[in-house]
Amino acid sequence: MQRRRKLATTLGTALLIAAALPLGSQVDAADHRDAPGTNGTMSGDRYADINDLYAWHTARGTLIVVLTFNGLHAPDAPATDILDPGETPNVLFSVHIDNTADPMEAADPLDNDNDNVSDLDIHLKLGQNGLEEWGYQVSGIPGTTEPLVAALGEVSAEGSVSATVGLFDDPFFFDLGGFNATVANLSETDDDADLGFMLGTPTDTFAGTNTLALVLEFPAADAVAKNPENFIQVWATSGRAP
Repeated sequence: MQRRRKLATTLGTALLIAAALPLGSQVDAADHRDAPGTNGTMSGDRYADINDLYAWHTARGTLIVVLTFNGLHAPDAPATDILDPGETPNVLFSVHIDNTADPMEAADPLDNDNDNVSDLDIHLKLGQNGLEEWGYQVSGIPGTTEPLVAALGEVSAEGSVSATVGLFDDPFFFDLGGFNATVANLSETDDDADLGFMLGTPTDTFAGTNTLALVLEFPAADAVAKNPENFIQVWATSGRAP
């Protein structure tokens, strides 16, 4: 049985997500399945599907970024069975950091004069060696001189920078049953009636499922650079090589 490791986080963000992060804050939002048709199919592209992006800083002066992807797997499913040799290797996951933004501009999306362009790009690629063992390569991490490379589930480090990619317990809480019941109830409610929210004992639909995740730690100062407000914007993307 694949033992799952806990991600100690709050809520996260996903797909193509932009989030402002003054040091001292966290980002939040989520998604756990591609929309139908995103890869020309009704099921989407699960191997390139981003779930959540988490980011926070620590008391030791580092920034931790967690990108989860290809989720909702049984706890006894090894990551090596989840990845597809024909589908996964040409997927590129990227974490983007904009460290030239003004937080006052970012607070008003309707009047935002920031360039909103990434200044730092961290890229993750997955692949196999000649023995068909899965590994990862992470390039562009602030504070590194070379890409970090290791087998899936192992930690790779350079100085105060570390990275790992592996299978973790999905940390996101969502009551899908309650959501569906509320949607159904709202569709049957008159405008003048009660809002019709279905309130009851919440059930975590994602409990007991695994997700693949990239976990990074690197000096916060390298991410913030010279931003006078210690402010960054963080988002994630995924795509396939042509």
